[in-house]
Amino acid sequence: MSQPDAQQPHGNQPSGPQQPPPGGNPGQFGHQGPHQQGAPAAGQVPPPQGQWQAQQGHYQQNPVQQTSLYGAPSGGQQVQQVQIPAVVQENREALKSGVIAGLSFYAIGLIVGLILTSIAFIEAYNAPGGFGVFIGMVFLIAGTSFGSGIAMKASNSSELGSILDSSSNASGSAGLVFLTVTIIAAIAVYYAMKITRKGEKFRSPVGLAMAIVSAALTLILLHVILGLIGTLGLNESTAVVDASVRPTYGFAIFAAFVIMALTLGIYQLYRISHHGVVNLWLLRVREVLPYLALAHLFAGAVVFIHMLLSQLYYDVLRPTEVIFTLLFGLGHIIVLAPALLFGVSLNAGGSEFTGGSSSIYAFAPGWVTAITIILTIVAMVAVGFIASKRLPAAPFIRTGIFAAVFFIAGLIIMLFQGVHASGTGDLPGVGSALASIRINASGLLILVMLVWGVVIELISRYAGVVFSQAQVAVAQASESGYQGPSQFAQGQQQVFGAGGPPQPGQAPMPGHVPPPAAPAPQPPVQPAQDGDNPLPEPPPATQEFGENDGQQPSPPPPPRH
Repeated sequence: MSQPDAQQPHGNQPSGPQQPPPGGNPGQFGHQGPHQQGAPAAGQVPPPQGQWQAQQGHYQQNPVQQTSLYGAPSGGQQVQQVQIPAVVQENREALKSGVIAGLSFYAIGLIVGLILTSIAFIEAYNAPGGFGVFIGMVFLIAGTSFGSGIAMKASNSSELGSILDSSSNASGSAGLVFLTVTIIAAIAVYYAMKITRKGEKFRSPVGLAMAIVSAALTLILLHVILGLIGTLGLNESTAVVDASVRPTYGFAIFAAFVIMALTLGIYQLYRISHHGVVNLWLLRVREVLPYLALAHLFAGAVVFIHMLLSQLYYDVLRPTEVIFTLLFGLGHIIVLAPALLFGVSLNAGGSEFTGGSSSIYAFAPGWVTAITIILTIVAMVAVGFIASKRLPAAPFIRTGIFAAVFFIAGLIIMLFQGVHASGTGDLPGVGSALASIRINASGLLILVMLVWGVVIELISRYAGVVFSQAQVAVAQASESGYQGPSQFAQGQQQVFGAGGPPQPGQAPMPGHVPPPAAPAPQPPVQPAQDGDNPLPEPPPATQEFGENDGQQPSPPPPPRH
């Protein structure tokens, strides 16, 4: 039996029956060493001279393409391919969605920053710095949408220091979350996800987590790169002072992850199905979220009315101040309104003063306070009543969901509602100085949000029942108040017509049929006396079916004489 043909490197060499070399290893049959590559094996018929030379030239020009029997490159070079992890390949769409979310959020921040910076430059038409300062301010405002702070540093120039034979410097930082931009940008991200993903949910919690991470990293990288570019326009060096302004990144990193987790989590929450116990709880949470937003909107409107009435009373209302409040403080008003209406105070404290606190009722006249309290009660009842009309009958599993959601919202608000600033300085003749200030709401905000949730849940549960019972009671009262014409009046109308019976001395109407006369009274029947013919006896009682079976009936009693 002949051995199988040995595998040739390039299939263009003739093959024939071959035998393993003497003393060779049959397992290595057909394998050529490095010194034998390109030469015909033992027992092979050598190719023609021209084909042999062409094959040798091919091997010399492409040594890497010479492969061994096991498929590895014989030239000693190995091609390494980058292997993408399977979890990344499975969630490529989620990563892409996260990048789109980060871009959308920052784009809204840039648009709002452009508008506000333009307004500021119009108001201060001679603002120094020109276009570089304008672009730098746009990037700084965009960063405040997710908690980026602003750091400032100034010092006298070296020339001035040599003249005064002294130096002075000052530095400071300020930070806040521009909640007006944050709310608008979060809404934009939600609809960007809805459009780009065509309403599809993330396939798994891993995909959602990867989308959140990619969105936050995209947002932070954009802020770092564009913030550094904007810093170039905010550096000012003159013969008097050297100043610089730059963004900070400490709290912004944490805030970016939290904001993206909330936004993408709400998007995923509105696309879950009804399967599973956990999803059932999440569905109850989803039912509460619209009424949480509605409570903040109603409360924000009441706070804004309170502010307008107070300013009108003290004659300090200015249109520019109202516009400034709407542009810069509307987000904080909406977010803090439920707590402010319950008298939660704003605390201010710092290193140079003991601080203080006051509520929105502290300097308002009494009648404004009364109107605000009435409107607050109306707002709470309105939210609960709307929830009772639109939500289905409250199951047991929804008990406490309103309170829990409002409580968690209070915790999140406490993270983002504060404003802080600090500064240090070293002045000639004064020495070093340190000052700081922080303004935030009292910790009672969380408890007040819990109260809002409890009250709205109670109203949503029982307002519908009470309202339905009131409707039934009113309907029954209206029906019992009008019984219609009595039966006697209806009979007169049937006999005499719509005009009723004729009056005394009035001729009857043609075709009038008088009512039938009442029957004459009959004399009373006297009872029978002894000796008279008595009444016949009543017949015997009828026997029930089945009684006295097989027996003759008893004869009737003889007549009495």
